[in-house]
Amino acid sequence: MKKVDYLIIALIFVFITMIYMFIYRPYISKSSDKIQLIINNEEIDNFYLYEEITYEIKSNNNQILIYKNDSLFKTIDNKNIKNIYNKIKIENRKVQVIDSNCIHKDCMNMEIKDTNKLPIICTNGITIKYKTKSNNTSDIII
Repeated sequence: MKKVDYLIIALIFVFITMIYMFIYRPYISKSSDKIQLIINNEEIDNFYLYEEITYEIKSNNNQILIYKNDSLFKTIDNKNIKNIYNKIKIENRKVQVIDSNCIHKDCMNMEIKDTNKLPIICTNGITIKYKTKSNNTSDIII
């Protein structure tokens, strides 16, 4: 065999390994890591990244109403309520805020997925964090 043959075999091996790591592997492993939905420092729900869920969070008088897949999931009594509206979508192994009434709407430009485990923080008190098996969250202090 010539040196070129060894090089071609090595390139084919690297190419197959890259296909497995970046395309095939994320879809066959359903992670046991959970995502936390937190409102005003209170944990509301945990869900897996591979689930398909839509949360809608609204403030109403002295309550925060949380809808999960279009049905009322939880109600939180709170005296210090700001006007809150957020819509969060979990789909295709990705968490995104798709609508919000916060000032700058920076949370709508953030996302959580397999490769990005940084939290989504909205200025109206809603935080979405990646939570691992060991119950450690991905808190980052800046």
